[in-house]
Amino acid sequence: MTDTTEHEPPSLAERYGLATQSSHLRVETAPCDADMIIAAGKASSPLGALLWRLRREFDAARVALRAHEVVPLAQAAQDAERAASTAMVQWHAPRVVPPEVEEATRVRSEWMGYAQTERAMVMMELRSLHACKQQLWAEVITWLSGARAIEIGKEDAAQVTGRVLDAWLDANCPGCDGRKFNGGTHRGEQKVTCRACRGSGQRRTGIARDTTQRLLADRIFNTMSEAMFTTEVEMRTLLRDQFSERA
Repeated sequence: MTDTTEHEPPSLAERYGLATQSSHLRVETAPCDADMIIAAGKASSPLGALLWRLRREFDAARVALRAHEVVPLAQAAQDAERAASTAMVQWHAPRVVPPEVEEATRVRSEWMGYAQTERAMVMMELRSLHACKQQLWAEVITWLSGARAIEIGKEDAAQVTGRVLDAWLDANCPGCDGRKFNGGTHRGEQKVTCRACRGSGQRRTGIARDTTQRLLADRIFNTMSEAMFTTEVEMRTLLRDQFSERA
């Protein structure tokens, strides 16, 4: 069966992301990148387009970094975990730790260090991150007062906001890269549940420390989704109107 996914047209968010990287922003008779920028600027809230732009920047920066030594090291960590799993099954001295297990622990620790460094380097490349944080915080701060206020301190609220944005950008757990486990493969070797995400495969697991933080995190996630949905609806209408005026 033929895979048709590679022939699917880019989404509006992807088209906008590409337009933000364009060096040709002159308005043309035919649809062009400038139309995307103009439509985004006319949207009722800047948050949706900011999130799209931030996603584009994050993906581009991460691809560039992972093309070098991060991915090979992740593969080495997985290989070491497989060797450790096999050794544990075959090892007959229960009070002695197989050397493969010690090596897997060392390589996994090294991989986690590189993963954290990678994230820090990626974040430094995100030009839209500060504006996104400001826009999100402007929404959050309105929820901390009034009759239906979320009872949480500003410092905790700011930390939750940052963790939500971080998890939205990169949903996969860095400990297992979203696999939910470490050490196992299709060859039937022993699988070990990832301790970092407790088997969820997602970074979202550790965002909230209590019920109040979880309530705030869920509201932030919903606000982000609604902002992107609203921006898409408005931009499609604006783009249609812009093209109709030139016809």
